[in-house]
Amino acid sequence: MFDILFRNAKVIDGTGNPWFYGDVGVEGGTVAAPADSATVPTTFTATYNNTETPQKQNDCYLCTDVLAMEKHASHLYDTCVFEFNDANARSVLNDIQKQEQHHGKVIYDYMNTNAMYA
Repeated sequence: MFDILFRNAKVIDGTGNPWFYGDVGVEGGTVAAPADSATVPTTFTATYNNTETPQKQNDCYLCTDVLAMEKHASHLYDTCVFEFNDANARSVLNDIQKQEQHHGKVIYDYMNTNAMYA
């Protein structure tokens, strides 16, 4: 497990290859290695308990708005997947939609862990 995990960062690996988007793990203040998204689980430790505080309520409002936007974005990509004749464009849109769905799941997991999702 990394101390910090940067997801979907612009990675310049120093080999002369073009940059790419990827996950980068930092451990002990040093870049440990580019991380494979499939092998790095997203887990949360509860920040808030079951009592309501102004900070928790503000966090809940923000998370609810972001989750609604992720749902909306995923829906738009879903519609576009069916409207393109180019198979490559459909494949790219499908990958983006999967990313949006993953973002939504991460937000939901955070909210659920912090007793914000009823």
